Amino acid sequence: MKVNHTAISECGNYIAKYNSQDHILEVNNILNSEIFRSYNLKSIIQSHIQIKPSVPLSVTQLQWESIRPNSVSTKIGIVITNLSLLVVLNLGEEASQPIFIKQSQQDGIESFEWIPPALHEKDTGAYQNSRQLIVYTKLRLSAKVYSLDCTHVLFTIFKPISSLIICPEKNNKYWSIVANTLKYNSLPRLYHFYNEGSVSVLILQIKLPQSVTTSSEIEWSPSGTWLRFFDDKELVLGYNMLIYNLFGAVNENNNIEPLIDVESIDDDVTNTDGISFHGSSFEASWLTSSLNEEFTTIANLQNRELEIQIVSMNLLRTVKIIKFDITGNQGWVETNNRFVSKKIDLPENLEITKTFHHGVNYYICINNRYLFHYILESIDDSINLKFKGVIQTSSAIVDCCFKNDQQIIITNERVYHVSSEDFKPNIISNAYGTIKYFKCFDDKVIIVNDTNQRTNWSIINLNISKKRRLIENTSILMDEVTDTFEPRKRSKT
Repeated sequence: MKVNHTAISECGNYIAKYNSQDHILEVNNILNSEIFRSYNLKSIIQSHIQIKPSVPLSVTQLQWESIRPNSVSTKIGIVITNLSLLVVLNLGEEASQPIFIKQSQQDGIESFEWIPPALHEKDTGAYQNSRQLIVYTKLRLSAKVYSLDCTHVLFTIFKPISSLIICPEKNNKYWSIVANTLKYNSLPRLYHFYNEGSVSVLILQIKLPQSVTTSSEIEWSPSGTWLRFFDDKELVLGYNMLIYNLFGAVNENNNIEPLIDVESIDDDVTNTDGISFHGSSFEASWLTSSLNEEFTTIANLQNRELEIQIVSMNLLRTVKIIKFDITGNQGWVETNNRFVSKKIDLPENLEITKTFHHGVNYYICINNRYLFHYILESIDDSINLKFKGVIQTSSAIVDCCFKNDQQIIITNERVYHVSSEDFKPNIISNAYGTIKYFKCFDDKVIIVNDTNQRTNWSIINLNISKKRRLIENTSILMDEVTDTFEPRKRSKT
């Protein structure tokens, strides 16, 4: 799990930052650039457990709660690894007592996750939004499910393989996790839980047909109908893909049966004086056609040719294999803080580093700096991928966000808005340092960046009027850079 000492709230109103020198956790209000809450974390912990004043706090994770739409974040969790302690602070009320979850030194705490609150459900306990969380012990030997409204562990899941898997389009009512058992040479289990708000109920556990490695990517389709297991790390030359439906087709031995089971071997192997392997990596993505039919794609590079396999979930089989020569394309190249249209010159060694998907849009990132855009077309029951364009950025691409049909590209130095007409990016923020952390919202992007002197945060507005001005003039910067970490009057808690 990604470790941050700076965390942006899910509501977009707050930024929390932990200072390890004075053990102060500051929560900054983004709206007025003032400190909303300030906590002396060491004093809070000493009020609960006995620790020597000289003992440092090894904070390894700050994590805001998951929230319902249009809600305000009120809780943040802090993992102190050397004390095997998770502290949950309730920021909604100044006098609210913190919650402590302590593990033995043998178990320890590696990380934790909030279980998102069930949508469209009234709060019945003492807390709003997230009221359950999962604590992973050291080496992920177990996952313990806690409720903030209960005083005991709800479940203990041994040897978890996956993290929390949320089923989309089901109002956060279902979540899952994959784990091994304590039995030797036993098949792993897929656990499905029903989220009732303050507690979760185990509704189904089923055996998988084969072992699952920690490198497996486990992801629901956008509709929450299909669950895909994908792994290209354990096979030297290929990949393994298993796809199940929502609750799985279970045989008489209580084993779940995959609807699709594909093991592909890369045949680009040469044997001359010795043995040489091509061994290209594979990337799996989900796409949804304009008719709401779902597809999974598997992409890989063979020399300088991109091969994309399209699997239809309606037909449960591969419907097309498309090959693209990715050399010699005309695209947008970043030069001197602006983009010009020219031929894209690719380096000699190429690899797929990331893929992104949004509806019919399919993005393949190569060598972290070349973003290829394809469109899924469905015409007369025929499926095809159409090349839309390619972008070459000057720094490594970190992520792509899709908000209100807007595409935002984030590199480790800049933020870009991409035109939906010609796939041309426009610089909307220079980070003035390395982008350390970011979060995208419907109307803004918040970035946290590091410089040699300090850590700053910026708000990038994405409203329609400013976006139009920006597209007309790429020199307009929309940053509202605010240094929120200078000493100010603090609200002590």
